[in-house]
Amino acid sequence: MAGSQHEWFRFLDASSDDEAVAELARWSASLKGAYDELARLCRGLADAPDPDLHEVLGVARSTLGEGIDILDATVGRFRTGEHRVA
Repeated sequence: MAGSQHEWFRFLDASSDDEAVAELARWSASLKGAYDELARLCRGLADAPDPDLHEVLGVARSTLGEGIDILDATVGRFRTGEHRVA
């Protein structure tokens, strides 16, 4: 699991679930921008003489995608009410 809701809440120093969701969504949006830029660069470098370059950049894209998925899943857990502020 990507950390408990309580751990995320404390990490974000949020005062409400809505605040936590907004912060996580900002982080996710930033990573999505980086993912899109990396995808653009990968297309430009697809025919580079070193085939390992495209493979390595693909791994980076995949890893960024996984990070985005973790943040988005955490947003979903907050929205479904799995965490309640005491």
